[in-house]
Amino acid sequence: MKDYPFTLEPYKGMKSKHECPECGTKHKFSRYISTSTGEYVDPSVGRCDRQISCGYHKTPGEFFKENPSKVRRQVTTDNPVIILKKPENHSTHPWEILEKSRKKYEQNNLAIYLGNILGKETARKLVDEYQIGTSSHWQGANVFWQIDIHGKIRAGKIMLVDKENGKRVKIPFPHINWLHSIKNMEDFNLKQCFFGENLVNKYPGKPVAIVESEKTAIICSFFSPTMVWLAAGNLNGLTLEKCKVLQGKKIVIFPDLKCYEIWKSKALEISGILNSNNSTVTTFAVSDMLEKNALPGERQNGYDMADYLTRINQVLSGQPCQKNGHIKPGHNLETYTRDGVSWTLEINEHDYPAAWDDP
Repeated sequence: MKDYPFTLEPYKGMKSKHECPECGTKHKFSRYISTSTGEYVDPSVGRCDRQISCGYHKTPGEFFKENPSKVRRQVTTDNPVIILKKPENHSTHPWEILEKSRKKYEQNNLAIYLGNILGKETARKLVDEYQIGTSSHWQGANVFWQIDIHGKIRAGKIMLVDKENGKRVKIPFPHINWLHSIKNMEDFNLKQCFFGENLVNKYPGKPVAIVESEKTAIICSFFSPTMVWLAAGNLNGLTLEKCKVLQGKKIVIFPDLKCYEIWKSKALEISGILNSNNSTVTTFAVSDMLEKNALPGERQNGYDMADYLTRINQVLSGQPCQKNGHIKPGHNLETYTRDGVSWTLEINEHDYPAAWDDP
């Protein structure tokens, strides 16, 4: 495999995120570094996390093309720099920490929100399924534990959401952090996996659905139990490295609004690599459901599947959707029972409820 001389600086907490030179947003800019010295290429060379609203991305190649005189001095060790180690193994958290976090759900804003829209009993089952924790870092905060396919805890993502609408609290600052950062675990080697990845082993026969937000994955798992719902964590979280564990699976991707083309292109790239010289076929389908059915205001706000399901009253009514009339070719009916209530879903060729495409 080809080794590249530059890479985006690995996330090591807020100190590894900088102010974007384009939009000016603090703690949203990742700089490129030399893989041999750890030295920054230039303060302007990097990528803004606000890919939709900003989109700034200057590569080292572009920078050196604009500044040819700086090519020869790019990788020097004349000045003191921090050499970034590239350990083979990722760090993990002990299971004891996760278990200790699984309490005080009456103080957990995410658990409260899920209980309000799905019912407390159903919400508790989903919280248990995804092993959601409670954090004291902020009052009402939760922990999204990233547990990989081997049962190892890769990360603890701490977030605070509004208990009334489920949206992440961004005022007076974005309420998101990582356990290893707040614990000052300087040597922690973060290598993220999909949120919910451990469920792929639990339900080996089910196809896989990927969304961006952890909360969305949890809600969608209630309305479409035919699939294993995973979350990439952010727009740039759909990566080849993460998808390697899904080799041979049938995968449906549900991008947020305004992100369809980005994830469609990424899925095509990943599919091509996973299926090259491999006898086990991995299939990717990218849903354009939100693009087709979005209202103007929803498009502007970048709605996701959870927002969409709420609007078509599936969440608010507490009942999964059901298509009536004749079954379309390639579709099938499946009946489910939860909390003593049975319902029938018409499942389309991509393994999610057909009514989602035609509310």
